[in-house]
Amino acid sequence: MDFDREEAIISRALDALEQNVETPDLMPGIEQRLGKKPRRHRRALRAALIAAAAAVLLSATALAASFGAFDWLLETVNPAYGQLVEPVEESVTAQGIKATLIAAQQYADRAVYYVSLQDVSGQGRVTGDEWFVPGEATDVMSSIIPNRIYYDSESGTSVFEITSDSKGYTSFENEKVVLRLVDLYYNGTPIDTAMEGFVLAAAVAAGENRGERYDDPARMPDGELAVGYLADIPDAGSSFVSAVGVLNGRLTIQVGQDVGSDVECPMLWPYLLAPDGSRVDALPSASGITPTGRDGRPEGYGEGLTVKYTQYYFDVDCENLEGCTLCFEGSRCDVVRGEWDLEVDFGAVQGIFETVADIRAGDTVLEDVTVSLSPLGLSLSGSSDDQEYLDAIDVTGIDASLVTGDGETELGEGIVRVQTYPQRRDFSAGWDCFHTPVDVGAVTEIHIGDSVIETER
Repeated sequence: MDFDREEAIISRALDALEQNVETPDLMPGIEQRLGKKPRRHRRALRAALIAAAAAVLLSATALAASFGAFDWLLETVNPAYGQLVEPVEESVTAQGIKATLIAAQQYADRAVYYVSLQDVSGQGRVTGDEWFVPGEATDVMSSIIPNRIYYDSESGTSVFEITSDSKGYTSFENEKVVLRLVDLYYNGTPIDTAMEGFVLAAAVAAGENRGERYDDPARMPDGELAVGYLADIPDAGSSFVSAVGVLNGRLTIQVGQDVGSDVECPMLWPYLLAPDGSRVDALPSASGITPTGRDGRPEGYGEGLTVKYTQYYFDVDCENLEGCTLCFEGSRCDVVRGEWDLEVDFGAVQGIFETVADIRAGDTVLEDVTVSLSPLGLSLSGSSDDQEYLDAIDVTGIDASLVTGDGETELGEGIVRVQTYPQRRDFSAGWDCFHTPVDVGAVTEIHIGDSVIETER
């Protein structure tokens, strides 16, 4: 901002004000009383007015450039990837919530976004504990992780760092990507509630029981229970127990939730309390299902709302549940329903090391794997249609590290994801760098499993 120019404008405005506005001439009396020429006071007053007006302009300019501006992001928030991203500064407002994509950047199969949220309606729904469901409205299949990095209570503004990783399946380069934020959850309240009066043993006896028992505890049951309605879950908003039964020998609890409700339990897990007070947790797996219809729901209950269902499994003796109480714990949140679409056109970037290599991990060799290292992390991807080779592959996780002149940095274990198609199997894995940008040029070796990849110089 040119403050000399602005001061000149203010001065001319004050001149016009002096010329056009009639005021009582009090100066002779003041001069007589003080024995001084009043012009000095007029000059002092004029200077003060100019300074005050300039300060107002400065304050207004600073305020306008604050929330949602790239310079403000760098200076106030100072995010980890601030020097890697480019300004976008595009906003969309829905349901009184303003979402701004401040800056973003892509590095092949990874991207990072900086997004601010502000409740411009004055309802105070951006509270510092809010969260949302992020996604990309494109063909890109990615894992997306939002992380709040800043909150200002006075303005009710949060800033999130959102990282996206397609695990080598696709690239963001030269792509138009729509970052979509769905539903804003806030005012999270922990809940821990028991289904008093709900007789679990009787519900299991009356429910479905199908399929032979799986002896392998890691193998989850097949199929879903028929959707119905058994009971509301106390203190859990619109959540309800939709079905109870036994699938492949596992006690199965099916939970439904009206998605359109303005109170929801996005995190809700069942557990059992035995008669002796001991606790039994569900197996660490759940299957999300969204069948149509709500057979058995009370008439008019949740009319016109979409319902989602989730099944949970317990490895217990389903014939000996007398006295067991079904309980739930998690959190209940208020919800602002809506979608906030923020668009960015990604271009090409430098600073990526990429090569093709065979990766050995124990007795397994992943052949012709593309290894990519960028400031956002490390990834590998590959594919094969050799059935004999596919049958021999047995990998769940691979450790990785980066070597520089300062030593070796462990990245931890990357889970190898396998996607199977007819006569083809794709592999991918990724390692993030814990919000510390990688200096790709300083890396001399990449260690993945038992393989060492030397970077070219």
